[in-house]
Amino acid sequence: MTGVGMDWSLGELGRMFGGEIAGDPDRRFRLVSIDTVDPDGIALCENQGYLARSGGVGALLLPMHLSGDDRPHIRVPDPRRAFRRLLAESERPLPLRAGIHPTAVVDDAADVHPSASIGAYAVVEAGAVIGPEVRVFPFCYVGDGCRIGEQSVVYPHAVLLRNVLVGVRCRIHPGAVLGAEGFGFERDDAGWHRVPHVGFVRLGDDVEVRALASVERATCGTTEIGDGSKIGNLVQVGHNAQVGSHTVLAPMSGVGGSSTLAPGTVLGGQAGVGDHVEVSSGVQLAAASCTTRDIRRAGVYAGSPARPLAQQHRLDATAPYLPAILDRLRRLENDREAE
Repeated sequence: MTGVGMDWSLGELGRMFGGEIAGDPDRRFRLVSIDTVDPDGIALCENQGYLARSGGVGALLLPMHLSGDDRPHIRVPDPRRAFRRLLAESERPLPLRAGIHPTAVVDDAADVHPSASIGAYAVVEAGAVIGPEVRVFPFCYVGDGCRIGEQSVVYPHAVLLRNVLVGVRCRIHPGAVLGAEGFGFERDDAGWHRVPHVGFVRLGDDVEVRALASVERATCGTTEIGDGSKIGNLVQVGHNAQVGSHTVLAPMSGVGGSSTLAPGTVLGGQAGVGDHVEVSSGVQLAAASCTTRDIRRAGVYAGSPARPLAQQHRLDATAPYLPAILDRLRRLENDREAE
């Protein structure tokens, strides 16, 4: 199977997006990726590079400025937005029966709204509050002191361990763990001792936490994730961290304990922010970069330790020549000593 189940005629797409169509308006296409070989597929084609890869696709979704070939196509002002809408219309929700599944274990002291759905073998502990139209999928755990806001979704095998406050319209993806203890230990002559974590995790509204990510419970106080923030797969957010609204943490990035990311911060894949670090608004850390010091000025940073991108590019360009420069410097020093 190469495309999604739904299909549309070129005429329907033209009316949907107010675009310019070329080809039979009654011919129907289904959504496919640009590299697919499918004469009945239509693919997003944003630029000339995509066009060169699109030879097996039957039709194209193009920006207004890009010239297609003799294949059917539609030109729209914002092809990526149109593509996103088609994906949304093609999405099939995961099945979950209404109400509480007979195999779910819901404590009598839990507060579950009548419109919420609790899947098979899920566990909801005493003191948990499940809001209106919340969906908790099979095999989830919702611990004591947790609250899940209206229309939020908790996907299979996610864990809200304790004292996790989730806003409205949030999505917690499979295997994510919210509210586990932070990595806190103190050492004395007898060895390492666990530091109890008695605080909270709070997610604002419209937050996404993707698969296998972890957001640690605060020692005391609250680990905060601001409204609209997106946390990728395998991300680690340390205890007492403060992540501002509309921040993006790409997969495998990490935020150390008690650090503060201002609203709009972006961490690329595998980027890291050390403990007790403050990052100002408008900062972007490139993939695999790391900072253990505060970053006060907006901009793009790269490397480890992270530097302004232009400076890091200059260092990267210089690095291959350093051995030859060092050899030359040593020869000059030897010649000077020999004089």
